[in-house]
Amino acid sequence: MKRALVLLLVGLLALLAWLASDGPSRESAAPQREPASSTFERAARELEAPEPASAAPEAAPALERAERVEIAPAAAPNEPRLTLLGAVQDRRGRAIEHFGIRGIRKDAKNVFAEERVWDVAFHAGGEFALEDLEPHAWELAPFADGYTLVRSERFVRSNARPVVFRMKAEIEIAGIVLDSMDSPVAAATVRATERSEGLSLGDGARATAETTTDRGGRFRMSLDASIYSLRAARDGYVDSEEQVIEVDRLVAQRDIELRLADACSVRIVFDRRALGDSAPVGAMAAPLLGGRGPQPIALGAEESGVTIRGLAPGWHRIFLVAGSPPDTAHTAAVELQLGPTLELRFETRPSAPVAIYLRPPQPGAEAPDYRSDYEILPTLPDLNWLTLSRSASGGARDPAESLWSSTSEWNAPAPGSYVAFPRRRSRHHAASPVRFEAPHVGSFELELAPLEPDKLFRR
Repeated sequence: MKRALVLLLVGLLALLAWLASDGPSRESAAPQREPASSTFERAARELEAPEPASAAPEAAPALERAERVEIAPAAAPNEPRLTLLGAVQDRRGRAIEHFGIRGIRKDAKNVFAEERVWDVAFHAGGEFALEDLEPHAWELAPFADGYTLVRSERFVRSNARPVVFRMKAEIEIAGIVLDSMDSPVAAATVRATERSEGLSLGDGARATAETTTDRGGRFRMSLDASIYSLRAARDGYVDSEEQVIEVDRLVAQRDIELRLADACSVRIVFDRRALGDSAPVGAMAAPLLGGRGPQPIALGAEESGVTIRGLAPGWHRIFLVAGSPPDTAHTAAVELQLGPTLELRFETRPSAPVAIYLRPPQPGAEAPDYRSDYEILPTLPDLNWLTLSRSASGGARDPAESLWSSTSEWNAPAPGSYVAFPRRRSRHHAASPVRFEAPHVGSFELELAPLEPDKLFRR
């Protein structure tokens, strides 16, 4: 056994020796196929060997390149700069030349970006130009001393024509309200109403302002530059005459004087229980020589009298409506004077038609009928109320005349005191009223002067 192992070992050594001496000669003689184990070893050596520097340029990993693109700033768009044109005027279209401008800019996402103020400066003709502004939306609002802006404007791009900004002035006016004795009137209402002449085309409703006088009768208010009518009013007085003023630019007016006329009042008393359905349910007083009276006064069921206040001195028609529904009216004329309230008593008396004959202006001439030119009303001291009935006649300006008329040519509860008034009259042109006493007869003769044609002025 041992011999066999020795022989096998010797054989192996001989084979190795032969291989060692025969390998190089065969490589030089002809190329031989390389064993698989040698190919694998050579591939492993090539993978382990460093790559030459000149084989390819070094490149960043893909992840690193993506991060650099994400954080890199985007290029700013090349948007054009803006130029905004405008003009600043008052509500009458006149240029305001000293002003500043406040502007607010928003970015492309309509988010606040900045606020800029251009200080007050002189702008010829009220025009301005803001150039080289950042893009996107701008909202501009001019400001000026003594003015308030009516409306701001929003721009989103350059404008080719000026945009007009309207501003309201705050100009102070002041004055005093007096009565007929030059005494100041406290708690009087002063109202200023803008006239259409002071408005430029396209303006809205007329502006009004109202204030109340202090204990010294003085008032003050702020108005826009325009033309206004001023009027003062207070209970117990007749409204002042309208005074027209022009509020111009920033020139204050502090010497305005408004005068109230002392008012008169009249009280009418009656016995509701005795009158029954004939008791008055409404009353009014209207001037007989022009002007406007107060609105009709409605009387309650339990009232036994009514006081009408705020009447100007002079002749007034007193008008009472009775009945339910009202189908009867009563009227009279009274001359009011400054002083205590005039008290009248309303009583119904039977009436009968009375014929009035007018004397001719010249002896022997035909007597004309002046009843179309004269109105005859009862008056003091013998106040016999003239009875009227409802009429459908129209066209008369007096509410009493348009609804009520005499039941005949003339119903007169004679005897009594009466006054004849020209029907054609105005505030400044009117014939004097004629007083007369009517006797207790069915007819009588009355002398009335004929009215000259140039004195016939309709109310």
